[in-house]
Amino acid sequence: MPAEKLLPEIVERIFTYLTRDTTSTEDTWTYQLTLLAVCRTWRYVGLSMVYRHLFISSATKTAAIDRQCPEWKKDVVTNIDLIVAQGYQPLAKSFKINLCDLSISTMLQFANQKLAVSEISWNHISEFILHAESDYAINMEDNENIIINQAIHQFVTLLPGIDRLKLEFHEDDFGCTELVDHMKKRYGYQITYLDGNSSSLQGNHKLSNLSYLRVEFAVESEVSQNHINAESLKHIKLYDLFPFELWSMLYSSNSNGILFKNLQTLSLCPYSMYSDLECHSVETQIYAQLQFPELRSLEMSINADSQKLIQYAHFPSKLQKLRIHSVDGEDIVVKDIKFGMAERRQLAAHIGQACQGDALPLANYLLGKETNASYAFMRAFGNSPLLRNKQLCLPQLSCLCIIGITCTEKIHKLLSSLSLRLPENYPVTKIHDEMYINVRISTQTIQLK
Repeated sequence: MPAEKLLPEIVERIFTYLTRDTTSTEDTWTYQLTLLAVCRTWRYVGLSMVYRHLFISSATKTAAIDRQCPEWKKDVVTNIDLIVAQGYQPLAKSFKINLCDLSISTMLQFANQKLAVSEISWNHISEFILHAESDYAINMEDNENIIINQAIHQFVTLLPGIDRLKLEFHEDDFGCTELVDHMKKRYGYQITYLDGNSSSLQGNHKLSNLSYLRVEFAVESEVSQNHINAESLKHIKLYDLFPFELWSMLYSSNSNGILFKNLQTLSLCPYSMYSDLECHSVETQIYAQLQFPELRSLEMSINADSQKLIQYAHFPSKLQKLRIHSVDGEDIVVKDIKFGMAERRQLAAHIGQACQGDALPLANYLLGKETNASYAFMRAFGNSPLLRNKQLCLPQLSCLCIIGITCTEKIHKLLSSLSLRLPENYPVTKIHDEMYINVRISTQTIQLK
């Protein structure tokens, strides 16, 4: 199938997979070649996906690369080289430095080499990431203060457009407390530590202009209404923090509620391993006073917290995108759906049933005609009980992704069990261990869209 004919969900998955940040040094060489192929082949396809997923990342010369490519001993081609060579530099909004096996002085040397000598302005870079895997040590030189001051000057000078900051490392191992404090004072934005001992939202650093909140491995004391202005937030992404913990931290009994006036995207505990646990026992008045007037995209897992949230909180009457993850691995996305009080109460009731182990009513509601969605996507394992349920109804399905089945014959067999069938020579897009079927279901027949 020509690339330009792929549905957005498929394009997004391709870019997410192929331009992912590999954590294996053995895969680095293959990864760089893959990224180069993507840049050359997909120049005119899915540019919005490039904008979202392609970032600039440093790469270090490792023993693994030396063994595979001896000619690279003096210089390693990095993401930044590939992006600039293919003309994608203006689309890259994130600059990421991987600190594994790097000293601070080496990091500064890399920044000088790749940024300072460039003829193109880097003002468009809005996100700066310092990253280190948790099992790597960060090398610090003896004269720490001088190095830190150099780093501060380097980043502020070369990347003046930063409005989002992520520090992904063990704070104690890194040792650069002055650098961390300066960046929090200078930028006051997102900071995440891999070991979970984040102090990014503690202390006296006011985050009144925070636009992007990402909480990962968080503890309750890290977030409070004294540090965050809910009205300034545009994006919230929570991982190991239950949504209600955030609401209760921001909530004050003396206030008229929590107004997320500018919030556009809300992602709550995706793929949470605790999604089957009971939510905290609390009065519904907190949920009733949450207001999301400008929300466009909502992502959540199936749990009691999500059920209460959509049932009581104030949302716009329509959502551009709703993504729901279930405990069994199903992932359903619907676009352009009604989200008024009646629709949300019905959805909450179905989520309640899914919490009890019956996901069929929820799937039939989201993929049925009742939502009148402009687009519907479902991702499920091939052995999913839901996918094999005879009562599953998929009249609005636009794209079906089946995980774990790579044989076309088995795909046909599975669809036959659903009283569905594929036309002969039907194209199926295979990405890693996932099979994407671009479909429109009509009269119990899957047809090419």
